[in-house]
Amino acid sequence: MGGRTDALLRDRDDGGGPHACFPKAAFTFTLECDLPAPEAWSRVADSERHGVAVPFTNVSGPKPENLRVGSRLVARTALGPCGFDDVMIVRAAEPGRLLVLEKVGRVIGGVVDVRFTPLPALTDARGMTRPVSTGGVRPDAPSADGGNELTRVEWRQTIAVPWLRGPLTPLGTFAATVASPLARRGYERVVARVLTGVGGGA
Repeated sequence: MGGRTDALLRDRDDGGGPHACFPKAAFTFTLECDLPAPEAWSRVADSERHGVAVPFTNVSGPKPENLRVGSRLVARTALGPCGFDDVMIVRAAEPGRLLVLEKVGRVIGGVVDVRFTPLPALTDARGMTRPVSTGGVRPDAPSADGGNELTRVEWRQTIAVPWLRGPLTPLGTFAATVASPLARRGYERVVARVLTGVGGGA
């Protein structure tokens, strides 16, 4: 499935998706959490958790157990009368392994590819399981501890600006490039909060 989703990302970026011709940028980040991969996947796929974690935003969509290819999610961000919809379509859903969403709204486009990898339950010097953290696996973790399960969450995302095109394409390219590091930091914080149990009845 990995090869097909890589192809999807290439197709959506370079010629196959509704925003393929629009200015775009990309970013990635990695988080580690002390959850088994199926639970980490379920939390990331839970629209209610994201709605609680993102200010001024309500996310509607199927429960994680009901997500299927073609499922539709809508994140409505609004402050007073002003707002916009971030519309997403599920392109791949493999619980515990993979989640791919395509953003097809008028304001924000792109593809989100999230992969979940089980890790050995490494502990720190005090014998405590690592909390959610950014970056790769810590090479200085001294030993394995079979009492807990850890998961690496790898988030890859492209950003398209569908409303800046034609004569405004250079501006759209600039906007996508500037937005990429800001979006990365924002998504990283939100996903960390989702994984640590904010919202969703955790």
